[in-house]
Amino acid sequence: MEVVFLTDLDGIIEAVGRADDWDRFAAENDAPELLDHSLMVGRPLLDFIAGAPTQAATRTLLYQLRTGVRATVSYPYSCDSPDVARTMRMTITRRGRSLEFRSSLLSERTRMVRAVLGFTPNSDRLDLPLVTICSVCKRVEDPGKANNWLDAEAYERDGGNTNVRVSHGLCESCMESLLNVSAS
Repeated sequence: MEVVFLTDLDGIIEAVGRADDWDRFAAENDAPELLDHSLMVGRPLLDFIAGAPTQAATRTLLYQLRTGVRATVSYPYSCDSPDVARTMRMTITRRGRSLEFRSSLLSERTRMVRAVLGFTPNSDRLDLPLVTICSVCKRVEDPGKANNWLDAEAYERDGGNTNVRVSHGLCESCMESLLNVSAS
């Protein structure tokens, strides 16, 4: 599976690749808001990126590509759903006045359902605890220990609450590697 889309140099989505790949990806990741790919065109990429740290890192990468500091960036990331663990590779390449985003599946495996990775929005439930999930590796920050990130299995095995509001962030390891990704 491969999902491709183009943005202008300011990160406004110009086009989405093959509709069947896009729609299948949205359905498999329980993202009904992305099923109509035509609604994405003309919107800022940052509208679809959760969490201030992830948005900031994306802005940095867009700036580097726009100004020519880099022509291409490529990095692995996790794209997990509650019952599937996926490793993907994002490659962003400047193509004239556009940026091409190419997300390719590297591997996937089924696993026991991990409720903390569920996509039921609880943002309006202020009575629930807030848990931060890394937008790149999908590890969960241990609420009891700052800067201690656990994979979903370890978080749940250690008694982590799964009825939570989710905030997206970046663990220190992913932030460092994302901003120092291979450049061409």
